[in-house]
Amino acid sequence: MVRTALILLGSVFLIGCGDPFSDLDLIGDVEGGGPASLGFIGTQNREVDVEVTADQVVPYGRIARNCTVSRRDMGKSVTDASGYTIYDTAPNSTGLRTHFITGFRDGCARQFSGALVITGDVGTHEMVRYADVGLKQPYTITDEAYEVIKGSFCRVARLQPCGRRIDRLAKTTAFVTVYESFGNNANWSDVLLHRGEVVAKDVNGR
Repeated sequence: MVRTALILLGSVFLIGCGDPFSDLDLIGDVEGGGPASLGFIGTQNREVDVEVTADQVVPYGRIARNCTVSRRDMGKSVTDASGYTIYDTAPNSTGLRTHFITGFRDGCARQFSGALVITGDVGTHEMVRYADVGLKQPYTITDEAYEVIKGSFCRVARLQPCGRRIDRLAKTTAFVTVYESFGNNANWSDVLLHRGEVVAKDVNGR
């Protein structure tokens, strides 16, 4: 349900042809996500404790830190959300390819692979998640992380909307949904960004 709303209301960006990864080295040991990521809210996040360079490929579903890539090599800026900018290295492709996100506290980009990237705001997330249908859906790692952030920042109970402080929260907080392929049956991963950190990530699929 949340994923559907982000598709309809988020910013959708499609990209090019061919295999842009064919001549690059695949990084196989980039840290994955997990429930433990909730413990790193407000601290250095283990989701991105592996560093890569622009000539390396981060496997789908993982995120790495890249402190050496230049803005020119990140590709085209395709969206800005809550202080973060997403770059696409092949904006005319629909295949799996490298993307970058900037706007983090340490000044380094975050690198990941995806075929389709959608950004979602916290208002949309709450509208869908707290609806009757949304409340019946299992909570993911990113859902739980948002509840922690929202509870602390907005001073409200679990499963309650942020209320009057949501516009302030939205200035530093955003969801990013990344699809492995372009199509209705694609696997997807959700990433929660907050105050210049990747605070949570989960991988889903059909």
